[in-house]
Amino acid sequence: PMKYGDTFIRLDPGTIIEKTFYIDVGRIEREGSGFQKHVHQSINLFRPFYADDLPLYQEIIKSKYLFARSRWTEGNGFVGFNKYSADVATRIVMGWAGQCESPGYAFQVLKDHFKDPSLFRMVQLSLDFLSTSPVGKDGFPVIFEMKTRQWSAPDHVSMGQAMYNIGKAIEAAKKNRALSTEKWERFLREACDFAAGRILAEDWYPRSTAEGFYIAPLALGAKLFKSDLYKKAAVR
Repeated sequence: PMKYGDTFIRLDPGTIIEKTFYIDVGRIEREGSGFQKHVHQSINLFRPFYADDLPLYQEIIKSKYLFARSRWTEGNGFVGFNKYSADVATRIVMGWAGQCESPGYAFQVLKDHFKDPSLFRMVQLSLDFLSTSPVGKDGFPVIFEMKTRQWSAPDHVSMGQAMYNIGKAIEAAKKNRALSTEKWERFLREACDFAAGRILAEDWYPRSTAEGFYIAPLALGAKLFKSDLYKKAAVR
């Protein structure tokens, strides 16, 4: 729903667009390694690691923090980070393009970069609310519409990403002991139970690579909850 400006280029008739192609010719040392040499050549030519004219790390972190902070919203029965600016849409979205659960981890590990006493309050309240997403036979919905106060749209990619971020938030909170993780852990256990049950079913046959996003949270869940079941599902 967001409008993008200047996402086009205007070309006059007769304009010539030039493209440069590089052909890298050489012997392949061993089977299966033919692409490596060309990747290394490309890195040497275009230097993607060059950062001298880019913002400093501290500037990037501050900008991302201020952006996330600007999306904070509290309402009747909900609290968290809006995926959009309020004049565009009112949705709290987990995983994929929303990532509203990720500040729950990021704010904990970056707390020393900012002098903001409200950081942990946002972490606690946002993850407490996200943990109310109901886990059922299809997993859990990842989109909360503030206007209707309705959850919707479970999908494997977003669920896997959300589970991992929440797991990392739990892991971090165990170290600083300034947050209550009871609700987060209950939610993550239920989500891992769903994913493990699905993957370990005899007739499980994924239609795409989307369910690969369960590997990381199941592995983390196995560590957090000492679960051989989650480990077995992650391995499969």
